[in-house]
Amino acid sequence: MEATSLVRDQLNVTNTVSVVISTYAIERHDLVSKCIASLRAQTLPAHEIILVLEPDKKLLLHYQGEDTKDVKIVISGERGLSSARNAGVATSHGAIIAFIDDDAIAEEEWLENLMRDFDDPTVIGVGGAIIPMWEETRPKWFPEELDWTVGCTYKGLPLVKAVVKNPLGCNMAFRRSAFERAGQFDTRVGRLGQVLLASEEAEFARRLLSLTPKSRILHDPSLVVHHRVPKSRTTLSHVLLRSFYEGVSKSILQRNSSFKTPLSVERNYLRDLLVISIPQRLRRISHLTSILQLSSILLSTLAVFAGYCYGYCIRTGLSEAPIDENHFSSKAESILEAVV
Repeated sequence: MEATSLVRDQLNVTNTVSVVISTYAIERHDLVSKCIASLRAQTLPAHEIILVLEPDKKLLLHYQGEDTKDVKIVISGERGLSSARNAGVATSHGAIIAFIDDDAIAEEEWLENLMRDFDDPTVIGVGGAIIPMWEETRPKWFPEELDWTVGCTYKGLPLVKAVVKNPLGCNMAFRRSAFERAGQFDTRVGRLGQVLLASEEAEFARRLLSLTPKSRILHDPSLVVHHRVPKSRTTLSHVLLRSFYEGVSKSILQRNSSFKTPLSVERNYLRDLLVISIPQRLRRISHLTSILQLSSILLSTLAVFAGYCYGYCIRTGLSEAPIDENHFSSKAESILEAVV
């Protein structure tokens, strides 16, 4: 089955890429429009652009009234980012399926460079650079090592094309055969309203590699998208909350996944913090910026650890029952206040 899918992908790879965007609120209309405009301006046009909406009648009516004749509108069966991406995959026709966030803008050669990576038949997935577009300037206390908390490429990722364990969700693509082999994104993780669970792409990629050990996933810095970072996400409270949920997500996956994926990426990231990032700032401890960034890194790491412990303690059945967003969010905030 894998060989057959791979041959079909190779035959179609030059001209069939589906791009999936998901959105959840009417208020994000302008962001979605800019994202779609960047896709229409690609040097290599997409076979199709798929906009997946949360199951919200008002949201559907809003986009039905828009000029979206070259965009396929799809309603997700359930709320949440993972469910939306699964809906996009299910309705796509491209040999390659690419994903971009609704508040991101792709550079003109994004798809052209992306498709070139798939000329290698061993490449089953790719990811690229996600450059933050700050609504205001980057806060002095906000180090590049924590850019992952706002969905962007962070300091520590390869600066040249390299094999990685998983891409970042805002800028990634997989062969169709990847979903035929590994199934869908895990809906137990991935953002759901105000619950900032994450790592659905990491879980999928590692599950995929365990099933296709001869395949590779690339990080290619030439695949560039620019990701909006609103002022609301440049607060320490947001960084710590996002860090906490990252820990919860990793814990849920470690406990519940039938594929026991080692946290090698996370260990390498922590090692880089301990060996490179923290010592660099300690050597410049007389500078206020170094003190602030060092404090941010340490607090974020503590929040991830707290989230991991919380995820370990909650019952395994959490992922199978509907998540109460208000309860989950308030619980996370209470724990952060107690720990941090």
